[in-house]
Amino acid sequence: SLYDYYVPDAKTVRLANHDDEIGFRFASLNYQLQHRVHYQYMLEGYDEDWQNASASRTAWYNNLPSGTYKFKVKAFLIDSPEKYDLKEIEVIVPPSFLFSRKAVWIYMTIGVVLCVMLMFWLQKRRRRRERRSLKEKMAHENIAKAKEDYEFMKRVDSWMDKNYKNPTVDVEQLIVFMSMSLADFEGQLKRITNKTPKEYISEYRIEKAKHMLAHTDESIADISFELGFANAAQFNRLFQEATGMTPSHYRDAQKQTDTTDASTN
Repeated sequence: SLYDYYVPDAKTVRLANHDDEIGFRFASLNYQLQHRVHYQYMLEGYDEDWQNASASRTAWYNNLPSGTYKFKVKAFLIDSPEKYDLKEIEVIVPPSFLFSRKAVWIYMTIGVVLCVMLMFWLQKRRRRRERRSLKEKMAHENIAKAKEDYEFMKRVDSWMDKNYKNPTVDVEQLIVFMSMSLADFEGQLKRITNKTPKEYISEYRIEKAKHMLAHTDESIADISFELGFANAAQFNRLFQEATGMTPSHYRDAQKQTDTTDASTN
């Protein structure tokens, strides 16, 4: 019932599964000589020599490697072994499921899925490595930029410390000292301090004025003159714009704060 063809006519049989067991039973059609007939069989491609049949006239095979074999039976009278009748039938053993065509398609499908997954994993890993490399590069660039900015402001402040009292000091002199173009100098100073060169010079002087107002008894006119302002009126105007109070009010506020701190201590 497993086959849709008649095996004797087809002279071939294909096992349904690789692990199937197959058996052959054979007999002579000459019943009068049945007791005198001797049988030998061989599964060509598997047996190395002819096998003598038992009284049951049956040969069983299992665990055959996949491939195509020929099962042969020869019948002869015991006293005339050279005269025999030979019959054969082809036996096809399919590969095991692990090596079958269906399994190959499954392997190919799994392989494609794994390749796609590997490709996405490699892309993700590459993007992660690129992001890490970019972060490291940006960190190095930021460190280098911070160092460059520090050196830049250090040079600006060193020049300002020597020249802020000079009433004729201007941006051109600072640019010459920095050996930079006006656009480059303004751009870098603006990025670091958010101020123009003139605003920075003015603020630098105002900070010095705040210190002198709080820690010296010099007059406001003397302070404005010492800091290089054109006159006391200009000093008052710029100081008030920067701090929200006049120099005298700032000095009074600082003295009051110092007195409060002293009484608290």
